[in-house]
Amino acid sequence: MKTHCKRGHKFTEENTYVSPSNGGRNCRTCLRAYRKLHPKTKDQNQRYADKVLYSGKREAVIARDGGKCVQCGMTREEHRKRWRVDLTIDHIDRKGHGVPKELKNNNMSNLQTLCRSCHGRKDNEYRKLTDNQVVNIIHMRKELSQGAIARLYGVTPETIHYIVRGKWRKDITGHLSEEFEKNMAELKAYKKKLGL
Repeated sequence: MKTHCKRGHKFTEENTYVSPSNGGRNCRTCLRAYRKLHPKTKDQNQRYADKVLYSGKREAVIARDGGKCVQCGMTREEHRKRWRVDLTIDHIDRKGHGVPKELKNNNMSNLQTLCRSCHGRKDNEYRKLTDNQVVNIIHMRKELSQGAIARLYGVTPETIHYIVRGKWRKDITGHLSEEFEKNMAELKAYKKKLGL
């Protein structure tokens, strides 16, 4: 695995961006420089995301749902005031972000408007991994790309990125158990034995 980008910037945790679509790594320093030279307006970025992620149906879904979160009722204005971003659109069957184009389900009946908080809670319900799955993911990293592992386990490539580096939030497994810490100690000993 490369330790520096092609312009010589080191791939540290702070300087590494993991693409949600394919799990590829990019240098954040280079991305900032590129965006400075090629600025896009927020409106252009939103239109592009709408086209790619929701087949151009984002605004129609928000209008259909009355401009508010279907779970808690937070309005668009309240959401912008609290989070400084617009309401989110959720794929009910989870076949949206991070899924190959041919498997995406952007039917209006599969899209719903959610606030950031409700969307995060919904996604985290599905993304809980067992301790054994986490250890398996770490072992699989040499065989498969982060994107392939993410599709296999139904999580985002960013989740795989954090797991592989040994740094993740509690919402990935739901807990940091003694059993997992024991498995991690065995894994670290194994990696040390291999010289990794």
